[in-house]
Amino acid sequence: MEIVKTDVLVIGGGGAGMRAALAAREKGAEVLLVSKTPLGKSTCTYLSGGAFSLAVEGISRETHFKNTLQAGKGINDPEFVKILVEEAPERVRELHRFGLKGAWRKGYFACLGKAPSWGAPLTDLLADSARERGIAEKPWVIIFDLLAEDGKIKGALGFEFRRGVPIAFLSKATVLANGGGGALYPRNDNPVRTTGDGYALAFQAGCRLRDMEFVQFIPIGLAEEGSPGLLLAVSLPDAGRIVNSSGEDVLEKYQIVDKPVAVRCRDTFSQAIMKEEERGERVFIDLRALGDKDWPKDNMAMSQKQMLRDRFSCAARLLRIYPTVHFFIGGVSTEPDGGTEVPGLFAAGEVVGGLHGANRMGGNALSEIIVFGYRA
Repeated sequence: MEIVKTDVLVIGGGGAGMRAALAAREKGAEVLLVSKTPLGKSTCTYLSGGAFSLAVEGISRETHFKNTLQAGKGINDPEFVKILVEEAPERVRELHRFGLKGAWRKGYFACLGKAPSWGAPLTDLLADSARERGIAEKPWVIIFDLLAEDGKIKGALGFEFRRGVPIAFLSKATVLANGGGGALYPRNDNPVRTTGDGYALAFQAGCRLRDMEFVQFIPIGLAEEGSPGLLLAVSLPDAGRIVNSSGEDVLEKYQIVDKPVAVRCRDTFSQAIMKEEERGERVFIDLRALGDKDWPKDNMAMSQKQMLRDRFSCAARLLRIYPTVHFFIGGVSTEPDGGTEVPGLFAAGEVVGGLHGANRMGGNALSEIIVFGYRA
């Protein structure tokens, strides 16, 4: 068995893991990033819509705070929400100064990535920054157990599956940043390796998990027969119409009025679709009336426009939509600095619960990983 020693072991090569690694390196620690894929690739950050929800461009901190609590049905941890709202703008401006290209809009900052990896500019920037600062990386590794001694986590056991080699990682501190478990569901928009490993590792080590009953389904998964699932741009439902087989306006029928509906009302929107399905109705998005002038101008919508017109004929017919698993709301219980109740073990990103309450507001995931990744 190989043995690798480091000061800080970060498990997970997505946005939260890389931001945590950079913060540890800035403080002089020797850092090793271990992940199932090369840094940033095939992660939820990489395949995200690329948008950060923030108190910028006319949206106040009070509004961001209120909207986050409203989306989470008021059971969010208010301390975590306050930290997110107060620190996210500066963390994103910091990335912008580092060279992250994007557009500042009312209430958010959007990376200028291309479909389907709109978050790639962020992961590429973080990966390049990690390598420039001498952070070591070990891809193609599955971590299957944490090492404990005298009640403290001292590293982890892993398996490098491309070489078939077991590895023991010994560290002074270990950070879990290996995401959620969306790929456990048949219908999801997560990378195939997003299998909830962090929850199992933390629980077996003695950590409490919270809010695990909440799994977010995003309502705007394309469900055209014979075609792979595709997450539609969150601005499209507000620009078009959501109708059932009988022609009824679904959002109006269920009084879903807070816009953008695919950002602020993902839970009730998904529930409405399922209620219609139970009644024998199918639900569609109607984009037929959208010309170039009316098509949303955000990066995600613009990058999908030609594909939806050419491949799916959205200008001529309705497109079926159906909820798809998008995000695990619950996770490891931590302190605001990422510390868990087990000494030596920290966590950040989707693997952590508490911030989002019962439902996550769109755009808060990327804000979460840079704020709490930095803190961990």
